[in-house]
Amino acid sequence: MRYLRWIFNLVLAALVLAVLHYMLPQWDTVRISETREVRNESLSSFWCPFGDAEDQAIRDQSQIQAVTAKGKPSVFRNEDKTPYLKWNSSDVQTIASNLRSTADAPKWVAIKHYGWRLQFCSEYPNVLKIKEVESADSYVVPWISIGILVILFALYWAIRVRWVRFREDKIDPIFDAIDDWIDGAFAKKK
Repeated sequence: MRYLRWIFNLVLAALVLAVLHYMLPQWDTVRISETREVRNESLSSFWCPFGDAEDQAIRDQSQIQAVTAKGKPSVFRNEDKTPYLKWNSSDVQTIASNLRSTADAPKWVAIKHYGWRLQFCSEYPNVLKIKEVESADSYVVPWISIGILVILFALYWAIRVRWVRFREDKIDPIFDAIDDWIDGAFAKKK
């Protein structure tokens, strides 16, 4: 039973870490090679949460195509998303178009994004912010992600400490009393 509990806790921790890795903003330093609009003709209900899927199945998606310092391609989408208070996708697309460069004369930019690149289902990370940096070795500290992780850990710790105190003060005495009663009942029979 103890092994099942450990397996359950490990799977739960892996799921929480996966959600945090997907949702928390990250920074990548890249060179923007192209910006474009792509027409997606998908009947996925993920993209059509309201209304008929047939009416909303065709949508345009802004993409930013980039290359890392090591030559690895990176593709980002650029869409407005309310949970991130992002309503400036047109401005971000204009900035990205302005910062395009070639391999001969690179302009390095730091792209703040969330999400994963899933090639098998054509899913791209969504751009939140773009800023020009000095070189390909530039590193931007993700202060927002660090702050969110500190707050989440503090909440977890506060709840965990209160739960342990509650269990020790209220639940354990009840089980100790039941255990003493059972031990007393078996002691009388002997």
